Amino acid sequence: MPKTVLRGRQIRQAWEQFNSDALGPSPDLRDTVLASWKRSRQFGVSPDTLAVPQDVETDTESRFRWAAEPVLDDLAERLHGTSNAILLADAQARVVRRWVLERGLLPVLDRDFVTERFCFGEEHVGTNGMGSPVEERRPFVVAGPEHYKDAFHHWTCVGAPVFHPISRQLEGIIDISCLYKDTNDLILPLVVDAVRHVEERLFLDASRAEQTLLRHYLPVARGSSRAVTALSDKTIITNPLAARLLQDVDQAALWERASQAVADHAGGLQDFSLSANETVEVRCTPIHDGARLVGALLEFSRESAPDRRKARRRSTRKPVLDGLVGKSRAWTSVCTEAVRRVGDGLPLLVVGEPGIGKLSLVQAVCARLLPQHQVAVVDCANEPVEGVAAWSCRARSLLARGHGVVFRHLEALGAASASALSAAIDESLPTVGVRVFGTLTSTAPHSGECQALVERFGAGRIEVPPLRQRHEDIPELVAEILRRHDNSNQGVRLTSEALQVLMRAAWPQNVRQLENAVRAALSVRSGPLVGIADLPLDVRRQGTRRRLSPMEQVELDAMMTALEQSGNNRTKAAAALGISRATLYRRLKAYGLELERLAF
Repeated sequence: MPKTVLRGRQIRQAWEQFNSDALGPSPDLRDTVLASWKRSRQFGVSPDTLAVPQDVETDTESRFRWAAEPVLDDLAERLHGTSNAILLADAQARVVRRWVLERGLLPVLDRDFVTERFCFGEEHVGTNGMGSPVEERRPFVVAGPEHYKDAFHHWTCVGAPVFHPISRQLEGIIDISCLYKDTNDLILPLVVDAVRHVEERLFLDASRAEQTLLRHYLPVARGSSRAVTALSDKTIITNPLAARLLQDVDQAALWERASQAVADHAGGLQDFSLSANETVEVRCTPIHDGARLVGALLEFSRESAPDRRKARRRSTRKPVLDGLVGKSRAWTSVCTEAVRRVGDGLPLLVVGEPGIGKLSLVQAVCARLLPQHQVAVVDCANEPVEGVAAWSCRARSLLARGHGVVFRHLEALGAASASALSAAIDESLPTVGVRVFGTLTSTAPHSGECQALVERFGAGRIEVPPLRQRHEDIPELVAEILRRHDNSNQGVRLTSEALQVLMRAAWPQNVRQLENAVRAALSVRSGPLVGIADLPLDVRRQGTRRRLSPMEQVELDAMMTALEQSGNNRTKAAAALGISRATLYRRLKAYGLELERLAF
């Protein structure tokens, strides 16, 4: 009995055992095939039915196809008349073209849906010569019953991935398939050689900008002990250290940060947030082709810095006021100015949008400058409930004690109470030790009498910038929110992608809205990592990289609603929308919402 046939029977027996949970696979089964079978089972692929999805959105005019077709045309001519079919698939294992070298194979290929726009990803059809190389990222041979689906057991498929020679991103798959009875060990070298020629054509076709990136990257990356990355909006090149460091960082978000650093002419080392709890140092160097900016070179470091750098970083990171986090220039300037004005004996009025932390700022100032005094807080919004006379009497009594008093929500006062409070403040200011503080919501309407009251604070008025104007404070705010509200003892943190979504959102309700969003994500997460799918839907809708048109916002809302209703199952969401899963993925990615790691 031929060796191939004998081995085929052993593999078939192992396949039957695997799918019946009997004694388990044969020891003759290759580890890579067994691993693929296990992935196929986890994907929920049925081994007994033939169902291959078609994706009408398959890109059949890509640069990858342009580079591969001449090579495969030549290979098809050399193999003409042999019992083989050459298949070209994209990075999602969707067939973009086929060469049938022996006419007898044509009906078999058509019957098994091995034709353009059908998708052979492992998640759809299990172990095969196109989907398995995508998963393994290396050449993969699937002979006869090594296929996960019974319907493909009459095929032998040899596939190999094609990577872009500069970015090392997966471009697609080259596969040569034949009937199992015609298996030939010489096919694998032919496939590998074809891959090499296609990658050479891709390199020659690489844009001048990509080659400029590579030219700047190589001298720095060679022998470097640091994580090094060269990137643009379309290309990223990394050494292994950078690949591991940035595995959870979205490329578009990374380029967004790098291009901003270049635009700001920020030299030297800067902090870069990998997550809410982890920050590394990065040096960003612009890469130019003549006068045109084509990318940036990033050098990351987790190593201990010299003492002087540590001292510098400690001094810049230490908060101006204890209990308040944030390192943006706008925030630290406001805190510093508040301390200075109260130190000069001026009444302090903190103005800003709702939820910005006005009261927290006032209380932090009081804790620093009036540590011996208990500062009373009076909410002006309670005045309608207490009545004008009772409320005014209580306010006057607190001012007469000679300590500090904070009046919240001054905009809520009616005309009579505003006039009474204005008079009481005038009477108390000459008293030694009296400190008066107020908060005012800048977006709320208020009466003319209240405006006259506000003017009592004229010399001590400061405005807190909204959160949308100081996004660089968000990582520290998130870390503080997690510290206060995570009771799991799991060291919960946000993925970099989720953090980038938070940093891109508008936050119309400011810090209060951010805190609510993080707490909501904490309540639904399934492990120590909080990902994009855990964030509230309204936050995900805001987290795009650019301002959307009305039609784009409608489209994004529809996709996010479908994902929410399907429990973040991308396949079900795409079906509900009437589009392919790949289309849904691409559209979300275009909006800066990368759900590859989060939706099934």
